[in-house]
Amino acid sequence: MGCYIGIDIGAISATGAVLADKNLGESIAQSLRPLSQAATVAGWIYLSEYRRTRGRPVAAAVSLIRQIAAALGTEPISGICLTGSGAKLVAGKLPAGLVNEFKAIASGAAAAGLEVQTIFEMGGETSKFLRFTRNDDGTFGIIDYATNGDCAAGTGAFIDQQAGRLKFAVEDVGQICLSAKRT
Repeated sequence: MGCYIGIDIGAISATGAVLADKNLGESIAQSLRPLSQAATVAGWIYLSEYRRTRGRPVAAAVSLIRQIAAALGTEPISGICLTGSGAKLVAGKLPAGLVNEFKAIASGAAAAGLEVQTIFEMGGETSKFLRFTRNDDGTFGIIDYATNGDCAAGTGAFIDQQAGRLKFAVEDVGQICLSAKRT
């Protein structure tokens, strides 16, 4: 199978993922963290750290690819795909394919072996709702979807701004929410 690299280049941030057919060991774990301790239905998934593009999506993508290639060492790279609002721009500069964001979310959920019917995805400039059905071949079929309008409320940029106002790092907000007690 080799390794496949996927990069989500959004309006604010970039994240890379590697799908591999085996555990690549300590070398990859030093610069990428395992998304799951167990193999998924499609192989092992490793995820890079979230990083801001700072208005330079091509530089962010190239940096991610270099980080991943260094972590993989001599492991062959079988393909690179891009998704996100900056993917088309980046694909014009790199030898990589493009994948629609909705299809990327559905494919990722299926590869991770998730048994879900609904996913809410929050990006820097958009938020997405997807409702799925499981196809006979194991893939997810999208049966309904929606995105937000022109308002930034409910997007990553809004959450990032509010986290700053509350003196939290945006990377810590998820864990803070998970540890909050209900009243």
